Amino acid sequence: MLHTHHRLCAAAFLLDLAVGITITVMPFFLYDLLGGTETMSGTVGAVVSGAYALGCLVSLRFLPRMANPMPWAAAGAFMNCSLFALAFYCRQPVLFGLLLSIGTTGNSIAWPAMHSWMGGEHDPHRRARIMGEFNISWSAGLATGPLIGGFLYDISAGLPFLAVGGVGAVSGLLILSMPHEKTHHGEATEAQLFARAGHDRLGEAYLYAAWLANMAGWAMVGIARMVFARRVKDLVLAGDLRLFFEDAAPAFLRHNEASIFSIMSFTLSLVSCLAFFTMGKTAFWHHRLRYLVILQLACAAAFYVLGSTTSLAVMTLCYAVFGLFGGAAFFSAVYYGTANPTRKHGRTAINETVVGVGGLLGAQSFALLALRYPMETLLRWTPLAVLAFILLQAAALRLGKRRFLPRTQSNP
Repeated sequence: MLHTHHRLCAAAFLLDLAVGITITVMPFFLYDLLGGTETMSGTVGAVVSGAYALGCLVSLRFLPRMANPMPWAAAGAFMNCSLFALAFYCRQPVLFGLLLSIGTTGNSIAWPAMHSWMGGEHDPHRRARIMGEFNISWSAGLATGPLIGGFLYDISAGLPFLAVGGVGAVSGLLILSMPHEKTHHGEATEAQLFARAGHDRLGEAYLYAAWLANMAGWAMVGIARMVFARRVKDLVLAGDLRLFFEDAAPAFLRHNEASIFSIMSFTLSLVSCLAFFTMGKTAFWHHRLRYLVILQLACAAAFYVLGSTTSLAVMTLCYAVFGLFGGAAFFSAVYYGTANPTRKHGRTAINETVVGVGGLLGAQSFALLALRYPMETLLRWTPLAVLAFILLQAAALRLGKRRFLPRTQSNP
């Protein structure tokens, strides 16, 4: 049986379907039509992520005061996808990046409002379930987008941009059809607020660490989506990409590099979907940082492996690890960020800012360092940055517990 919130799930699927198409074809558009390099691709990706982060900070100032932010969210979805579609006609890298950056500020209005609407559910266990459905929906769109985008791009470079405009328009209409959050969820009773008080305090205590983990996750995704595509393209063109460890490259790995890369991007988002499904149905991860630490250590190992492998199967497995951690970190941050009902909209905006900052850090750091060092070397150094983020999260958790938990309360 379909419920009202499933309309918002459908809108999220379509909106991130458009994003998945865009971020997959963007590097190849820059390489093939604008004569770009991995540095240009990383820089454009970083600027777009930075614009998204800045847009979220701006929306933090005015959206919580709006009587109903959903019409604004719909306008943001229309703006995002229409400008992404128009970007195809740009043949100047600066103008191309500018249109994408302006367009993504529309998403910076849409996503905080949509996440906040979902977080309006007062029962914490039902909140986890419907947020799981919502996160599965947008990540399924992000997973499907690369497959569609890579396939369409290999047919004609303009087709993915046309598709983005179409699905974005439908997404905006679905968002516009949503009822007001308080009309749907109602007001929390005193009994509900009292029953969840301890759970909510724990959520706030873990929020800072979860934000840092989410930033690390999106930094990794930024590297994987915006910069590593160049290595895949170079391996395909040189005939050096292997399926496993065979002596010669199979014929199907000697062309259509966008479609090949889309398989890896699809895997990353598909595994994030699986993480969202698991976390929406379980509670073992609630208020425990160690699971995120273990996954980050696995990501550190995956980056080191990417620095030397030429196997598509191994690369795809590494992308699966990034997807698992990215999904777990994002779900944790959103769940803890909506623990306090009076501050959930502002905190969802901050969390989306964290997403943009993470993507900026990952893409831009690689873009700049690639001017001096080979990509293989950078990938092998990345585990050091991952370890630094883990230490920051441990310190943030300690700070959060001091601020939000009474000394007599048990800290799991």
